[in-house]
Amino acid sequence: MFNAMLSPVFKTFIIGMGLFSLSACTALRLGYGAAPNLSYWWLDSYFDFTAEQAPKVKEGLQQWFAWHRSTQLLDYAEWLKGVQAHAGANITAAQACQWMDEVRERLQPAVDQALPKAAPLLPSITAAQLKHMAERNAKANEQFRAEFQRVSLDVRHERMRKRLVGQYEEFYGRLNEAQRAAVAEMVAQSAFDPELVLKERQARQAETMDTLRRLSATPNLQTDESMAALRALVLRMQRSPRPDYRAYTQKVTQAQCANAARMHNLATTAQREAFKGRLKGWEEDLRALAAQGAGGANGQKEPLVNPG
Repeated sequence: MFNAMLSPVFKTFIIGMGLFSLSACTALRLGYGAAPNLSYWWLDSYFDFTAEQAPKVKEGLQQWFAWHRSTQLLDYAEWLKGVQAHAGANITAAQACQWMDEVRERLQPAVDQALPKAAPLLPSITAAQLKHMAERNAKANEQFRAEFQRVSLDVRHERMRKRLVGQYEEFYGRLNEAQRAAVAEMVAQSAFDPELVLKERQARQAETMDTLRRLSATPNLQTDESMAALRALVLRMQRSPRPDYRAYTQKVTQAQCANAARMHNLATTAQREAFKGRLKGWEEDLRALAAQGAGGANGQKEPLVNPG
């Protein structure tokens, strides 16, 4: 359920945090500590930063994660504490959707804080970097086709089933036969449309490339111009301007909410306790990370490892 909440638009800003997908509590602390490096490597795989850009990007990531640790993690921890109160009872699809909405709301400040750090870099993007990004997008699209389009429906469903079972078992522990059968039924009834998803993905890539190309080619580009363009791009990512994809997203989201509620309500007492324990562990880790951030408020920073 929680993995599905994380829209791709936020990957740039929270990659490496692993907040809702790490299988061990200590892994969350380790993952968050490595997040500046992981974020840099992920961004560099798309932008292929120049020697002049790299230090600025690394510094921006350090600043962003310092802000994030000191201002956002306690709010996440409080949210997890609230969810724990529902762990032992049945939930509705509406409750699951509410949680999704609450997660999105909590991610928005992270995006808002990142944009001012990204905007000043846009004028320095080169034609070679845009070409590199286009090639990286093409490679990712080819991987998507190989996984979801150039296979039979049975193979696609089997991959989806294994992935979904793994996600639920991260929260509840090993699923029993009835629960696995429910997952198989969910997959069989899934509205997942790889053709439409790829079409939207390519449209977003094109919009991003067009925005970056236009801004990097604008003489004497002002930061407020970059900010306005980036905000407009993020809004299109968060709510597609294409009605068919918006309708598809709404349909898929409603199904995800219903499936999340169904699986939670099928959980045994022991599984619900495991779910509560997982949330509690993440809550405690977030509080510990936030406390470390408060302890480092004197301006000292952990070094960002040079991946080169």
